[in-house]
Amino acid sequence: MAIRLLVCDVDRTLVDSRNRISKRNKEAIDRLFASGVSFALCSGRSLRDLEELEKELRLKERGGYLIAANGNALYDCRTGKLETENELDFSLVKKVYEVIKHEGLLIRVEGLREAYESAPILLRPMLALYRKMKKNPFRALDFSKCLKSATIPMNINKLIVIRPFAPNHLKKKLEDLYGESLQVLPVGTHTLEIVSKKSDKLSGVKKLIEKRNISLSEVMAIGDAENDLGILKETGLGVALSNAPLSVQSAAKAVADNRKAEGVAEAIDTYVLGG
Repeated sequence: MAIRLLVCDVDRTLVDSRNRISKRNKEAIDRLFASGVSFALCSGRSLRDLEELEKELRLKERGGYLIAANGNALYDCRTGKLETENELDFSLVKKVYEVIKHEGLLIRVEGLREAYESAPILLRPMLALYRKMKKNPFRALDFSKCLKSATIPMNINKLIVIRPFAPNHLKKKLEDLYGESLQVLPVGTHTLEIVSKKSDKLSGVKKLIEKRNISLSEVMAIGDAENDLGILKETGLGVALSNAPLSVQSAAKAVADNRKAEGVAEAIDTYVLGG
C-alpha cells in the first residue's frame, strides 16, 4: 500500500547533535511534500521546542503537523488548531521532584510553551550548557519556588532529568514508586523523560490519521529511541536509524543509514519516492 503520511522523530533522527537538519534531509522533505505525501514531526519535545523546526521546514505554508510531548499534543500548523491530553497531576509531579532532588540532579518540568527548572548549585553551569546546546526558547522559571503553591500556571506534560549519574537505578526507583501512573523513558545517553502512563507517540499518530482518513498501514514512521517503538511497530512501515539501539532496530521493519545525519532522506528516497 502506498505511503500517505510520514511521521518523523526529531532528536538524533531529523536533526544532528547540534540541532541542525542536513541539506539532504531538507531536500528529501521538499520532494515528499511535492509528491503529495503528508508530513508530521513526532517528538517528545514540547510544542514550543518544535517551533523553529516548524518554520525551517515551512510546515505552516505546506500543511504539516506537530505531534509533541510524546503524543500529548497534536498541532495543525496550517490552521493553528491544538489538541492536548494526558497532563501530569501537579501533586504527583511534586513527589517525583522530591525524589530527583534527593538524588542531587538537574530537573526540568515542561509544559507545551513554558518550563520550570531546578538544579543544585554545583550543576547549574551544566544546565546553562544544556540550554545553549538546545537553543532553548523557553522562559525557564525556578520550579523550587512553585512547591509552596497548590497549583502551577501551566499544564505539565513531562519531566526531564538531565545527565543522571545512574539512569537505570533512577528509572527503576521511580517506576517502583510511581509506575502505575508514570513511565520513565531513556532518551539517548544523557536524559530520562518522565511522562504519563497514557502518553505514547502512537496515540498522537492515531488521532492525526483519524482526522486525515488515513490508515496505519499507509503511514511510515522514522525513529531511533525507545519512545518510538510504538510507531515503529504499528505503522505500515517503521524505519529505525542505524544509530538506534539494537532493541529499537530489531523492532522496526527496516533500518536506514544515519552515519551522516541523512537517515531521514535515505528512508524517504528508498521507501516512499523509490530512489
